[in-house]
Amino acid sequence: MLNVLKNALIYTGIYFIITTIVFWTIFFVHVAILVFWKPFIAVFAILVLVFTFDYLKARNTFTSADAMFAKIKAAATA
Repeated sequence: MLNVLKNALIYTGIYFIITTIVFWTIFFVHVAILVFWKPFIAVFAILVLVFTFDYLKARNTFTSADAMFAKIKAAATA
């Protein structure tokens, strides 16, 4: 019984430490974004653009104009 209580206290302490670290990290990031919001918005916008272009490139959405016209021509003649 004592062992169970000891383990419960240890796990509660670990959980408390982890949640405290997470809370204060979110809090300080939130304050930093409120204080220095313009660079954060710029970095976020750049990341969104980069990931969007990477995603589109991975799907082969961006092809050269010649390849695009070849596809249109092939579709028109088929």
